[in-house]
Order: sequence, then structure tokens, then C-alpha cells
Amino acid sequence: MAYLHHVLTVCNFLAFLLVLSPLPWHIQSWNTGTCFYMFWCALGCLIHFINAIVYDGTLEVQSAIWCEMSGRLGAATSYGIPAAVLCINRRLFIISRGGSHQTPSRRNMVIADIAIAVLIPAVLTCLISLPQGHRSDLLEDIGCLQPYYNTVPAIMIQGLPPLLIGLASGVYGVLNVRVLYSRQTELKRLLSAGNITIDFSEYYRLFCLGTIDAIFTVPLATWTMYTLMTHTPFRPWIWADVKLNYNSIWLLPRPYWESYSSVQFKVGQWFNVLCALVFFAFFGCSKEARARYLCVVLWAIKPIYKPKPPPQIQFRE
Repeated sequence: MAYLHHVLTVCNFLAFLLVLSPLPWHIQSWNTGTCFYMFWCALGCLIHFINAIVYDGTLEVQSAIWCEMSGRLGAATSYGIPAAVLCINRRLFIISRGGSHQTPSRRNMVIADIAIAVLIPAVLTCLISLPQGHRSDLLEDIGCLQPYYNTVPAIMIQGLPPLLIGLASGVYGVLNVRVLYSRQTELKRLLSAGNITIDFSEYYRLFCLGTIDAIFTVPLATWTMYTLMTHTPFRPWIWADVKLNYNSIWLLPRPYWESYSSVQFKVGQWFNVLCALVFFAFFGCSKEARARYLCVVLWAIKPIYKPKPPPQIQFRE
């Protein structure tokens, strides 16, 4: 099944490009939740792509700093993507509550989104080092991953937060479903009034994206937490024991990690790609997106293609 490694590498690169394609107009619309969603998906895909290229068929440590950093950033995406979905569902709920007099200022909403989708993942990523037993795991053909030392603090830091974020996002999703089907006419009138930066079509696509991601986040986070708790036995969390030989990087050949890898691990390898493709399906193929792609193509070929001027007809007197 080695060919799947190369398929995954190509898919990560394509997903990185596709998920960032709608970024400019989402920045213009101040849709911070979707911007952070694109950022975390793109970051995860880029890290997997670089690692797969660098460590294709080799276990030679190219850079211990990169190994540790890429493992941390890869783990951060497991917090960042659900947190961005929470921002999206929360923003939709705030919009659906009523008119502009009930909506917080744009500045306050952006600050809240930054706190949820950036600060929380950043803090949790820093806390990962507490139950971390060594610097990194280096898997042949995969690259560097965040190591996991099965202790109670590790469960609380790595397994529980995505589940809690997914549950909070699911609550907002249920409230959004209720509003959409009970006040759809009023919601359309509110969005068409021009006080909101999105129309009903974009609202509905955001609603579908947030609902789908929230539905899958909770079962996947629960499954991940269960796997972490049962895949290896619990170990005592004693600082001297956990940090023994901390500077080591564990080298895992492909036959070894393939024989011990769980289904959850294999799904996790495709997680960022699937999230990126779902986002592109909703926003990268819309009518607005196609119009902007056409503008980019016309701008790109403008220096090359110069239409001939129409022939001038001279009339004799």
C-alpha cells in the first residue's frame, strides 16, 4: 500500500492550494471564522506535504528543530479546525438573533474569533509539552509527529479539548438549525437588508459547513479519545519518568508503524485533506468564486493576448 503514501502527498498539496483559493474575498468580508478555517487546513496540509517529501523512504533526521516544530503545529490543527468551526457556528447564531442593534461590533466579533481560533489552540499546543515523553516521533514516509505518552494529563490536554470544542459547536449548530427552519423568511429579509456582510446563499453554505463539521467532530474526537485511552496502557505521570531521555527522537520504519497503526491514525492522515476539500466544495465552486477565477484568468492573459483593433474603413469623397 505504499502508493497511498504518494497519493496522500499529492492530495495534501492540491488541498493546500484549493482551500486557500477563496481566501481574498473572505478577508474582504471580514469572515474571520472561515479565514481561520482555511489557515488551519492549509497549515496541516502543507506540513504533511513537506514531511512526506523530506522523509520519503528515509529515517534520517534532517532537522531536530523542524521535527519538533512540525509535530507541534500538526497537533495544533486538531484544535484549530474545530475552534474555527465553533467561530463559524457562533457567528451564524449571532447574525440570526436579529437586527444590527443586537449584533456586536465587527471589532468585538473579530477579537472573540481570534481568542477562540488562535489563542486557545496556541495555549493547548504549548501545554502539550507537559506530558510529552520525547521530542518527536519520526515515521518513515510520513515524517515527524507529535509523540503521545499515555497519562491522565495527556488525555486532558490532547484528547478532551477537541471533544469539548466540538460539543460547543454542536450546540450552536442545533440552535442555527432551529432558527433556519422557524424564521427562514425573517432571516432572508434580514440578510437582504444590507446590514450584514453575507447574503442568504453564503449564510446557508456556512450553515452547511458548520453543521457537517460539528456532526463529524464529536464522534471523531470521541473515537480519538477512546483510542488514546485503550491503545496503550496508562503510565504513571511522574516528571522524572516522563522527561527521561526527552531529547531523543524515536525512529519508526514503515513496516513497524504500519503493523501498529490504528484506523484512527490512518483517518487522521486524511483529516486535513477532507476538511479542505469540504470547504472548497462549498466556497471554491460557488458562482462568486467562478466569477473571481475568471477575473484572475483574464488579468493573467491580458499581457499576452492583445486583441487586434477593428479594421478602419475609409470612405472616399
